[in-house]
Amino acid sequence: MFASPAFVFSITRALSHNGTSCGFPSSRLNKTLLILTLAGKGRASNHSSNSVESGMIDHHGGIYMLRSFATATLLLLTTTTAHAASYVQANFSAGIHNGDANVKDPLRNPYFQGQQFTGNFVYDADLVPTSSPPNFQNVMFSSIADIANIPAADAFKFNFGDITFTLADDPNAMIQYNKGKFNGFFFNTTFNFEGANYLFQLNGGTLTVVSEANPYGSPVMSGYVNIGNGNLTNVTPYSVPGPVNGAVPEPATWAMMLMGFGLVGGAMRTRRRTTVKFKFA
Repeated sequence: MFASPAFVFSITRALSHNGTSCGFPSSRLNKTLLILTLAGKGRASNHSSNSVESGMIDHHGGIYMLRSFATATLLLLTTTTAHAASYVQANFSAGIHNGDANVKDPLRNPYFQGQQFTGNFVYDADLVPTSSPPNFQNVMFSSIADIANIPAADAFKFNFGDITFTLADDPNAMIQYNKGKFNGFFFNTTFNFEGANYLFQLNGGTLTVVSEANPYGSPVMSGYVNIGNGNLTNVTPYSVPGPVNGAVPEPATWAMMLMGFGLVGGAMRTRRRTTVKFKFA
């Protein structure tokens, strides 16, 4: 019954749920089923020959089964680096609203109404919410598996005139989504301008700057982040420099491997035969 259609179907029904299985992406489930199928080919080879040395065919078939399973397992391990293939980098834009009231002294020079800003960030496509409600959902940058290996200026950067903010300025920053679509950030940090400290805040699609001495007072700057997936530019796959955490198989992956090796070992023990050869003068 090894990797029979009924067996594969039962595994699929038991593990699959909306494209995932026990936390696996569907691609990982497909690779797991590939392991079972390749291993099954070794079993099938036991019945494909009418050689005189049929006992050796069964033995070699078991070895082939184990070899096939090991090969497929290596394929699984080398292609499941924690979400590495799903990392994406994109550019975004922001700005100050038009109107003198939206930028006040002393920030009015060098900042001005209608001024545009740019930035970039990295996100994990596998973490983008796909269901609603709730409509608004936040994903912390720290939830990206390899965030420790992603430079802070790659993970998040906001070019605020002559000042540059990165994820290092707010490690607790988040990406906000509205019904699965980009909806800005939650990012808070401080900066100094002409001897005074100010709070820089991104709240979804809203940008504000307030005096640190009066954080609940009237903003000295009011702006926006251009939200919506259509406002993201240069959306490209992102490769993490250095090692990725996904090189270590997840517990569920180990479980599937051990189960498979156990089934292969059991099949080899039950099918292995002793070959007796006769030579006639």
